[in-house]
Amino acid sequence: MATQRFYPEEQSLAEQFGEKIGANTVSMAMLQGYFLSHKNKPLEAFENCQQILKQVAEENAVRKKKKLKKKKDREDKEKATANLGVSDLVKIIGAVNNNKEKEEAETEKGSASEKSGEKQQEEQEGSTEEVA
Repeated sequence: MATQRFYPEEQSLAEQFGEKIGANTVSMAMLQGYFLSHKNKPLEAFENCQQILKQVAEENAVRKKKKLKKKKDREDKEKATANLGVSDLVKIIGAVNNNKEKEEAETEKGSASEKSGEKQQEEQEGSTEEVA
């Protein structure tokens, strides 16, 4: 245990420290930092071990808050993407319908021109027959 390295002559204090910390997850780096800040004061390190538990709780809260924010941001992005998809689909359908209407109008216009051209040709042929 890290306490043996920092306080080799305080074995019973080290065991009590371990009991006070209990099953809480404390990283080795955090323990080392804590013990370094209390390097020459083992009794103070033991008496103030709630500091390290408080620090762990704060870091866990920050981590949880970040995780929740990241999840919310991802959900918001998915919603925005889904909404864009619907909006884009509506625009595409509108564009397709407009193109269809234009094509139909051009087809009708082309048919009218052909009929007009045929009529003119018939009239010309009719006037040629009258002249002959």
